[in-house]
Amino acid sequence: MGAFIKILIGILILFTCTLADAQDDILLSMQSNFKAKNYRKVIDATKSYLKKHQPHDTVQLQLMHLKSRSYRMLQQYDSSFYTYIEIIKKYPTDRVTLVHLGYLFGEAGNYHSAFHFLQKLRKYHPTDPVGTLNFSFYHNELGNHETAIAYADSTLQIARDSLTIGSAWNNRCYANIQLGNLTVANEELEVSLSYFPNNSYAYRNLALINIGKRKDEEACAALEIASQLGGIHITQQLKRDFCGK
Repeated sequence: MGAFIKILIGILILFTCTLADAQDDILLSMQSNFKAKNYRKVIDATKSYLKKHQPHDTVQLQLMHLKSRSYRMLQQYDSSFYTYIEIIKKYPTDRVTLVHLGYLFGEAGNYHSAFHFLQKLRKYHPTDPVGTLNFSFYHNELGNHETAIAYADSTLQIARDSLTIGSAWNNRCYANIQLGNLTVANEELEVSLSYFPNNSYAYRNLALINIGKRKDEEACAALEIASQLGGIHITQQLKRDFCGK
């Protein structure tokens, strides 16, 4: 009887390992297709596989992320959003999904919903600076500049990478521009650029500082740099108002 149980256990272990290997193969295949920009194949194959199988959490979560990213690359943003909603129902603490949902709602101007997911991000991942950084940015958008500064400071207490640190200083800079503290803002801008020199928002802020100092020529030069760095939509109106473009 003991020998039979050992054989049975051995078979179960082999089956489990084989199943895990198959799941990993599927994941590798979808990752390969994503890198090859076969986004529709990623979406269709992932949907078909998850409908028939229940892979372990790590594989399932990564497959769902690949599906959502593929929708986004195809500019099917509604489908990408609903995939993230599907993920958060299954994995309510998933960091990547909370970050993206906060971003998607924030960019749509739905700050109430953005704050809901960013607060969850801070709750489940308290050492992650993305939540406080985005809180800072969106409070600036709402005109709550003192609150934006407080969240920027919270970000600086936990941020480790240069881009996040530079962005936090830039959020602080923008808030002080709006509060009329141009000298402080200029000092913060210099710190921001030392960490994140290719930030289009920083050059937009440099333009705002120069506009505040009535240096339109310098402002237009900064706006041109911001546009070249990808900040086209954040410079268009300023260019029309101050640069005749």
